[in-house]
Amino acid sequence: MLELIDARMQARNRSLLTAYIQSESVDDIQRICRQLKSLAAGSEFQISSSELVGNVKPRWYTLSGVVQVGGSASELLETIALLRSAGAEHVNDALCAND
Repeated sequence: MLELIDARMQARNRSLLTAYIQSESVDDIQRICRQLKSLAAGSEFQISSSELVGNVKPRWYTLSGVVQVGGSASELLETIALLRSAGAEHVNDALCAND
């Protein structure tokens, strides 16, 4: 029971984002991750790519991460705007917990 309470406390005012982006290189995606981290302190993102047959360019990458949205949605909207400007075609948002 204490673990559930602790998990709820840690998830407060956080949002889980998943974005799908096409890019020529993983370096571009890593640059986007650095921009996201500087925009939203406490955010953490992971990169994964799809493996296609052959050397297909551009590749699809998935950015998944947790963003601390604080007391307002402005940081979340700025983060989504950055992802969209970087070429994200799909951005999924799931609020982890909110009081």
